[in-house]
Amino acid sequence: GLAAILWFGAPLGARAFGAAEATDPVRVMAFVVLLAGPSAVPSALLTRSFRQDLRFRADALSFVVSNGLLIALALMGLGPLALAWSRVAGQLTSVITLIIVAPKYRPGFRRKEAAHLLRFGLPLVGANLTGFAIGSVDSLVIGHAAGPVKLGFYPLATHIASWPLGLSAVV
Repeated sequence: GLAAILWFGAPLGARAFGAAEATDPVRVMAFVVLLAGPSAVPSALLTRSFRQDLRFRADALSFVVSNGLLIALALMGLGPLALAWSRVAGQLTSVITLIIVAPKYRPGFRRKEAAHLLRFGLPLVGANLTGFAIGSVDSLVIGHAAGPVKLGFYPLATHIASWPLGLSAVV
């Protein structure tokens, strides 16, 4: 459902951020959201059994595939689509690896458990979406007012501006 919302909402979101040309890369990123679903249970099983070594292997392999493809596609001139397709490839690699290395399980559906999860999880989803929306207002305003190039520099600038706070925590 979230992948479909992302796919169909991409034109509206891209225009809202002042970058209508970002519609296609955002739509490609919807596949990452779609692929995240099948990895949820294997990843949780590995976490529950303290098998971070296997999760690391999946993440490392995903990193290598994703960044290798990113470099190749960027050199081919795909621009932002290079980044989007490389993330899809990385997520697919991670899903396949997690399914292979995780303890085997039998998928199923229990209505009672689903109801419990919805009662517990929907308020958390609402809180996370609210936090995400509040945290994105600045980017939305800057993207709409200044355009996609300045919006691209904005997260880099805010990240660098936070370095002194991070260093003070270390010292």
